[in-house]
Formats: sequence, C-alpha cells, structure tokens
Amino acid sequence: MTSAVRAWVDYTLLNSAYTQPLTADRVFQQGSILTAQHVKPYLVHHFGNRTDEGMSDEDNFRPSRQFLQIYMHVDQGDYGPIDEIQEQVRLALSTLSGRPAQLAGVQYLETSQDLQDDLLQTFFRYMRFQLILSR
Repeated sequence: MTSAVRAWVDYTLLNSAYTQPLTADRVFQQGSILTAQHVKPYLVHHFGNRTDEGMSDEDNFRPSRQFLQIYMHVDQGDYGPIDEIQEQVRLALSTLSGRPAQLAGVQYLETSQDLQDDLLQTFFRYMRFQLILSR
C-alpha cells in the first residue's frame, strides 16, 4: 500500500461531511491511543493484510486488496452513537472523493458485534473494508 492511500483514508475520515460533524478531528492511526482521556466519540484506523490478486502479468498493473479496519469508540453506557457513526463511515469511504489514482474502489465487508474496552473506557465496534488497489 502506498502512503497516498493511507493519507487519503485519514483525510477522508477527518474531513468528510459524513464523519466530521460526529468525530471532528478525533481520527487516529493504530497504536496512537494509549489513554482513556480522549474525547469521545473517536475513530481509529488499522491497515491489515494486502493480497495480490494475481490477475495480471503486467508489472505496471498488479491489482491487490488491502484490508482496512475502522474502530468506532464511544462513551460507555450507550451504544446508540455507534449506529449513526458506522453508517457515516461507510458513506464517507464509499464516495471515493479525492482518491489517489491507484485506489480503484472500497468494498464494505462487515461490522463487528458490540464490544467493550475497559482500559480505554469505551464501547466500540469495528468495520472491515477492502481497498481495491491497481498496483
């Protein structure tokens, strides 16, 4: 995955008209949340495995899929805000507005069950996506 794709995901989650009213500037990369002292709700994105599709012999066009998880954290006691946030995250990433050339598409895969993080003092869910890349 290129840093342009990572930057696009971060920028989209921070600035989309869908997510910005709910999470403002509270979008973080994996590993950067170490305390429960953050204002909630907030989003954390994790990039997972990248898989070569093996669909082309051309060196300049190698389609692949990059897994992406978006964690949505809210105050303990009410899962309600997550329902709204998850729909807005899906809409933000599906618009593909301003995407880098190598990002051909974003496919929604699933949303987790309700979860609780006692250390961060949040309720949370995660959503899984595949970023479809052209090289």
